[in-house]
Amino acid sequence: RYSDLKRRELAFKYGISQVAMLPFEAGVLEIGNTRTQEQWLAIPKAPTMPKAQLRKAFEDLGALYVLYWKVDGNKLRVIADYEAPRETRLRPVLRGDGESFVKI
Repeated sequence: RYSDLKRRELAFKYGISQVAMLPFEAGVLEIGNTRTQEQWLAIPKAPTMPKAQLRKAFEDLGALYVLYWKVDGNKLRVIADYEAPRETRLRPVLRGDGESFVKI
């Protein structure tokens, strides 16, 4: 299907087949799907995130990353993650291999 999305070529290069942009707080939440995944019949509903707790974790408690887990059958699976920008500077100190905690 034709798209006038300005980043169409970039999306094609990386296998992005579907994109949805939703108003979110003071900005936009952009979600996407790849050609290798089952295609959406409708825009997926964004999960409600515990924003106050996340803000406290990062700003007051010094969290470096967050993982979003989803029940998949009888297992839990990480479906999204976020690393604070300062994590990239701290990683060599915290881990000798330079790997990200969320990517392990």
